Amino acid sequence: MELDQVAVDAWMSANTLAELGELTARWLEGSLSFNPGYGGATPDGETTDLIPALARFNRAGFVTENSQPGEDTDQRACVSGFCDEQTAETIAAVCMPTDLVCVFCWPGTESYLHVPVTLDEGAAFTWAGMSIEGENITYVWADSCSASAVDALVGAYQVWVIDPVWGRNDLLWATVDRALAGPPLTGALPSTD
Repeated sequence: MELDQVAVDAWMSANTLAELGELTARWLEGSLSFNPGYGGATPDGETTDLIPALARFNRAGFVTENSQPGEDTDQRACVSGFCDEQTAETIAAVCMPTDLVCVFCWPGTESYLHVPVTLDEGAAFTWAGMSIEGENITYVWADSCSASAVDALVGAYQVWVIDPVWGRNDLLWATVDRALAGPPLTGALPSTD
């Protein structure tokens, strides 16, 4: 795949999570033809209906790296990404009174949770909840982003929101949207002290 130099230059000039979020939103919306964390020039077709919400998430400080809608009886809605502590707190707090599962990792820690989110002929096919180690973040992003941007990702909280109900596709997107649009909340994450 030949890369668009304007898109490559945009990613190389990003230094912060906010700048990475804006570029991810632009890629989702189609104005950039490259995203270092994704293997194609455009999002997968199943993402089309999610693009407005995902773009808002990215612009609000939750840099998404994976998502899928809830479909039929073989796919759970889920989204994952990188953010700062306050955004992680807010997402977790707003999800808490719902039946959504919110998993998070502090920077430098790991999650080995494997929640099946897609089935193939009744068997688990894809999972959510596993953290991306710093060396893997660096491997994927270092050739396409500044060292500051890679450091921002490595130093970010990793958050997954998973709808436990197979096929449901309305609760997760509205809940995370509400979390990111409202005032910051605290108290949902245990203290690291």
